[in-house]
Amino acid sequence: MKRRTVKALRVLGAGRGHRACGTGARGGAATIDYVLVLCVVLPLAVIAVRIAPRLMLLVYEMFCVLVGWPLM
Repeated sequence: MKRRTVKALRVLGAGRGHRACGTGARGGAATIDYVLVLCVVLPLAVIAVRIAPRLMLLVYEMFCVLVGWPLM
């Protein structure tokens, strides 16, 4: 059997244990996902809902102007 240093055994053991418990590169990522939803997505959704009626009205007026302009 090949002799390995204590440091090498610790590194190998930590890697095996890390993979064995099922936590990969996304360990603890659920908290970050919740923060992203609460602090970024929800405020943007609120802003979009508040602006949507005015935006639809402006788009409708612009469409009417573009369609009616040649007839004036």
